[in-house]
Amino acid sequence: MKQTDESLHEARIATKQLRYVMELADAGGMKRCKPELKFLKGVQELLGEHHDVHVILAVLEKRVTPTATWQKWRQAKEQEQAERAASFFAKSCQWLIQPLVF
Repeated sequence: MKQTDESLHEARIATKQLRYVMELADAGGMKRCKPELKFLKGVQELLGEHHDVHVILAVLEKRVTPTATWQKWRQAKEQEQAERAASFFAKSCQWLIQPLVF
């Protein structure tokens, strides 16, 4: 799937749901879930940062007068967003290569 802002937000929600289910299982005595929970928390935080910046940029876009300084700052944030999306892609590949063990 193309990594749009919306699809990355949906991935964050799915990650959060899986993490919460696994936390319940872990509370039930499946202590071997600890590495997977740490991995999922990292993915959730990464995607949360991406979503937060997306929302902030959308709000500022409506309120800031375009200037050279604004454009430079916005481009820097978009580059950071691209790096977050690439990191998520890499983590997704890691997930596929080393699936979670229940």
